[in-house]
Amino acid sequence: MRSKTIVSLALSTLMLSSALSAVSAPPKPAQKPKPKPKTNAAQLASKGTSQLPGAWCDFGKSYTLGKKDGINFCLKSAEYKVQRVKTGDGFTVTNAGRKLLVLHGFVHNCLPRELWISSGTLKFTAVDADSQNTDLTAICIESTGKNLDQTMKPAQKIECYIVLDVTGKGEIPKLMVANNGEPEAPIARYDLKGKVGKVEELYLDPADKTGATALDEVACKLGGTYELVDLNIKVDGAVIRGSAIADWTLDEGNVFAVFSFETTNLSDQTRYIGGSNAMYTIRLVDADGVSYEETIRAIAASSDREVDLEVGAAKTVKYRTVFTVPKGVQLKSLTLKINDSRVLNFDVSSLKS
Repeated sequence: MRSKTIVSLALSTLMLSSALSAVSAPPKPAQKPKPKPKTNAAQLASKGTSQLPGAWCDFGKSYTLGKKDGINFCLKSAEYKVQRVKTGDGFTVTNAGRKLLVLHGFVHNCLPRELWISSGTLKFTAVDADSQNTDLTAICIESTGKNLDQTMKPAQKIECYIVLDVTGKGEIPKLMVANNGEPEAPIARYDLKGKVGKVEELYLDPADKTGATALDEVACKLGGTYELVDLNIKVDGAVIRGSAIADWTLDEGNVFAVFSFETTNLSDQTRYIGGSNAMYTIRLVDADGVSYEETIRAIAASSDREVDLEVGAAKTVKYRTVFTVPKGVQLKSLTLKINDSRVLNFDVSSLKS
């Protein structure tokens, strides 16, 4: 009995002692927050692809692009053009708001073995003032205009020209040339500012003193021949007529304005004067800005017979187009265009109705 009392007393004493320890134990000091890691400028450095290695190059000097499949290229001259350029079996034409950058130079096989060259061998990129890039349209043999697509013998050199369709506004300040087969190889860069021949006088915007801006509307004269995409068009003459043409009669106060055309189709496909597949749209405009659609798209050149002409590849046809206008109205211009092409604007102000 006495031993149980002693054990019980000892247990009570231990529990009390533990409780006191828990109450009187000093609190643990609060841990200080760990400092946030500092960010330095190096960690914020811009990530991405760095500029390709290369060098600024000079006109008239030859440079080797690539090593394993290296090829020499020399840029001799450059010009801006609006008129069509022969490329292979056809032509490269440009629309309103655009012009062609034509580069002249040569390629040279510097390897001790044969090398295949084509439009995919070298990458030509024109960079405009807004940093927009344009790649080549074609690379052709200078003497023939045929596409450059052949095997080059060791040490063989071929004179060539490269065509790029670029913005029609302002200079193209930079050109880059690279070896497509070795994308990591250094590229050739050319500063083109002030070094490219001016746009042809017919299309030249006189407001741009650099000669690099092309007009979207071409001032034409009766009797002259002008390019319209893959057509050559000549408005050979114009007359006012007060009598009926074929089955077409005139209301009182109106007259016919009749224009004579000579059109050559330079494409390898048939073109049509009228109908849903008509080659071009045509409008006659008077001095007040009123526009007239044609009454008869085509009548024969030498008779009043209405015709539905088609123009075969490389063929030339003559015909007349008829408009109905108020008698006495002052006419101003005859305009032609194909889709997004430039506008041919013939001055007809001398024609009195």
